[in-house]
Amino acid sequence: MAPRRFYGFFPHPLKEIFERIAKHKKVIVASTLAFALGAGVYSLVKEPTYAYSSCISMGITGTTNQGLPIYVETPKSAIAAISNAYLPKAIHEFNTSHKNSRYAGKDFEVKNPDESPLVCVDTTGSKAKESDLATIINSSLAPLLANNEKLSAVSATDMEANISNLMAARQNLTSSLKNLDNQKQAVLQELKLMQSKQAIISAESAALEKQIKLAQQHLPEATSESHNSGSAIAMIIQNNELSHFQQRLYQLALELRVGLPKEITALNNQLKSLERQQSDINAQLRTNQSQIASAKTALAALQKTTVIRPVQRSSLPVGPGKLELGLLGAFLGLFIGIGYALIKSM
Repeated sequence: MAPRRFYGFFPHPLKEIFERIAKHKKVIVASTLAFALGAGVYSLVKEPTYAYSSCISMGITGTTNQGLPIYVETPKSAIAAISNAYLPKAIHEFNTSHKNSRYAGKDFEVKNPDESPLVCVDTTGSKAKESDLATIINSSLAPLLANNEKLSAVSATDMEANISNLMAARQNLTSSLKNLDNQKQAVLQELKLMQSKQAIISAESAALEKQIKLAQQHLPEATSESHNSGSAIAMIIQNNELSHFQQRLYQLALELRVGLPKEITALNNQLKSLERQQSDINAQLRTNQSQIASAKTALAALQKTTVIRPVQRSSLPVGPGKLELGLLGAFLGLFIGIGYALIKSM
């Protein structure tokens, strides 16, 4: 009894396929070995391919309230400019000046790694093409760097102008505050004068009251002695003096109770108004100081667009190695041999 083949356990359709393949196993083995050998030879003679990359860091003028960077030019805009304008122009100029060169835009990739401030231009090629690739990449980045240099200069100029305006505003506020302080001191001096005047009037009123009391004490005596003309004249003089003292006392009382309080109230109101104005200006000065500090911080934090990684070649080749190419060749030869066997046995 003939031994069962391993494919004897499969259903009939699969069994028939394996039988066809088995009839041409020599062809399949030969095809597999031939393609594996060819892939191995190709891997030996093939010039290694390396990755080339250059990255620039986009300039930053500050951050938003959410902590996000404010770019001189966004990476997205930079990628569009490089991909659509600068890189095609650099490739065209290089191909024109090197008639044997045929580089295309599809050979290069412009990207923004991990949404960082970086914009990178990547490509692959042999060591022999390193100089060509570096020239094209550098030429594609040069216009962007120059344009961003101008934008950064404009931003710096605007920031410096803003700081100058804030400093001028601060000087005006300081002058206004000093002027208000002078006015306040003048009002306080007037209040002191009012207090002195109040004390003088009070003293004069007290003296007048004594004189009035003294005159009133002597008035009855003068009245009783008014039978002769001399005494009558003396009484009239005393009455006139008393009337004068009383009139003066009334004026002083009016000044003490109405005039002075009114002037003092007006000065106190003026003083409160000046203090409110001082408080407002001090608040403006604090805001101004904060704005100046923020503007100086933003100016110090201004970052220009710079090349942080010149064109570099990877330390190891990219793409499949010798073993991978050999295995790929073997698999390709195997599939071709099986295909041939199936077609041949139909």
